[in-house]
Amino acid sequence: MVLGAAAIAVGAGLVKAAPWARILSLALAAVLVVVNFLTVPHYPLRPVVAIAFYAFVIRALCVVRPGDL
Repeated sequence: MVLGAAAIAVGAGLVKAAPWARILSLALAAVLVVVNFLTVPHYPLRPVVAIAFYAFVIRALCVVRPGDL
């Protein structure tokens, strides 16, 4: 629940193109990958899909064209 609230706050920062939001969102996505990895033995399919989604998010946050900001 705390991670979800943090994700909403960081998402608002991303909408405003704040540089701090990009760094925090990368860290948050990395933490969520670890959290989902820990639940793989209990729920095999959902965490794998979530990890793939978070990997896509991390890639999207790292690749920035100069004109986008």
